[in-house]
Amino acid sequence: MFKNIYWSSLFVIGLFLIVSCTRTNAIEDDLDDIVDDLSASNDPVDPNDTSGNGEESDPGNESSSPNPNMPSTPVNPTSGNDDTTTVVDIQNGTFETGQTAMLKNVVVTAVFTSSLVDPTNNDENPPAFPTQSLWVQDAGMSTAYNGIYLFRYNRGLLPEGVTVGSIIDVVGEVNEFRDHTEIFSPEITLIGQGGTIEVATDVTATNLSDPSNTGTSEPYEGMLVELSNVLVLESEEIDVTEFDRTSAKRFSVGDASAPLYVYDYILESTDSFLMPAGTCIASVRGVMMWYGNERRLYPRTNDDIQYNGGDCAN
Repeated sequence: MFKNIYWSSLFVIGLFLIVSCTRTNAIEDDLDDIVDDLSASNDPVDPNDTSGNGEESDPGNESSSPNPNMPSTPVNPTSGNDDTTTVVDIQNGTFETGQTAMLKNVVVTAVFTSSLVDPTNNDENPPAFPTQSLWVQDAGMSTAYNGIYLFRYNRGLLPEGVTVGSIIDVVGEVNEFRDHTEIFSPEITLIGQGGTIEVATDVTATNLSDPSNTGTSEPYEGMLVELSNVLVLESEEIDVTEFDRTSAKRFSVGDASAPLYVYDYILESTDSFLMPAGTCIASVRGVMMWYGNERRLYPRTNDDIQYNGGDCAN
């Protein structure tokens, strides 16, 4: 009997020692984990490190509200990105229609002020207010295709100081309106003054009156040109519904079968603008346009037309 009690006691004591050792090891493991956690909490923390917290780093807000008066793909004029181009590249077809172009340090060759005449405020007839559009050219380049019209639809007056001879940066979408290349509703930034204006003089009235879109007149679209010894074919005042005008003065030169029309849209013309057929003008200067299926020349001031001293014998 005592022998059984002895062995039973030894069994109980052994079991107690085994349980005690197991519990001690578990407690030591728990203590080690706690110490490791405390050490980690004292390590330097990167405030930009969001790994392991279920969040992704914010690369920046790339969303923006569309502005109907801005290009479809706005470009920062000071960013120097790959959209930088030239007037010549746009007019000769290197830069595609529909793309947003950035012109840097171009020179203003002409400014046109108009008002939308219909006061009805809807999509087809915007409210009447002064708007200034302009023509520009690449600086220091006397070559074909170096001129383009900037149609500033609903943009209002130009930034203060922008006038003929100003140096500007331009951001806008290249557009074809009735086969005439333009930059639509561009953003203008004044860079400086005193730009040199190049005038194309190696043209004739017959060259410019070519009505085809790929003929001798197309390379001069949008350019400032000057014709010498010009013979007036016809002179008239006509009814129009263009821009803010109900009438306009014009005279035709060049080929009678496809005349070049000289209009008084930009300048404040006088009665002398209308000259009898057969009059020889010493010179006439203006920006070239294609509008209403006809080639046009828009003198900027009355000084652009030298009425006397012409020689049209040849």
